[in-house]
Amino acid sequence: MKKSILSIALASSLSLSAGTASATIIDAWTLDTTSTGLISETTNIGHLTIGGGGATVTQDLGGNGQLDAGDTFTEFGSLLSLTYTPENAVGGGDTGLALYTNTIKLSMEMVGLTGTVVSIDSSGNVTYKFNPFEGVINIKASNLDDSGMVDLMSLVIVPPSGGELGEFLGGIQASGNSDLLLAVVPDSYTLGSLKYEDGTAMDDEILVDLLGGELPGVLFDIHTTNTFDPTGTHSGGINNYIEVDLDDDGQADIAKIWVTSEGSVNITTVVPEPTSLALIGLGLIGLSVSRKNKV
Repeated sequence: MKKSILSIALASSLSLSAGTASATIIDAWTLDTTSTGLISETTNIGHLTIGGGGATVTQDLGGNGQLDAGDTFTEFGSLLSLTYTPENAVGGGDTGLALYTNTIKLSMEMVGLTGTVVSIDSSGNVTYKFNPFEGVINIKASNLDDSGMVDLMSLVIVPPSGGELGEFLGGIQASGNSDLLLAVVPDSYTLGSLKYEDGTAMDDEILVDLLGGELPGVLFDIHTTNTFDPTGTHSGGINNYIEVDLDDDGQADIAKIWVTSEGSVNITTVVPEPTSLALIGLGLIGLSVSRKNKV
């Protein structure tokens, strides 16, 4: 297997590169799913904890069988076992045992995320970016026995988003860290789901005119550690790495890659660069979300 092909592992990860204007993590927030029919309210959340999950990435290889700058990818998958760490430090320093949210399970479903490889060097260092407003991440909740699954809200990528995979020289595993900055799609949001420490709902900060370019007052910031094992299998023995020759010319046109992730989820007042704001309205014009606001 080519070193350059293996280096695409983390082109599946969730990410955010530098370039934000300001950032403040919201402490001791509340998740309330009562209005969805799942009677649950979890208070004093420092951050949510991603305890597992994975995604299938379809990476375009540009017709030459290897990874190059400009090659694109798509991603589908789930981030599972969302527990939470109680608030015990200002900002992102909360530590301690992760707890299950009160009587419910949470998961995040990634649907149709897309991105582009920005660079790859001779040592296998890869940088990449996600395309803003393409695809969605759906936050779902259910009872502890997996019954009563409901959609809480859908999230879209806010620019700038990107990431990197550190030096990878063809070993058994490649891993790296990444972040993703996300805005709640207003029409998908269940009113009252997110609250500040004092119990005030974040609805006004979320229900803004995204199509008109108005920036939400709160955003999600997901940080993950991602691992790719090209020699392993998943989901009943499917290989973690599969090359596909679409035109039978002897060169791989795409690679399907399985990546696992763990990490954390904060709610933050991160504000993108001013040059990114105009993209918000343009990006959401084509976004279709079927759910309506619930009262």
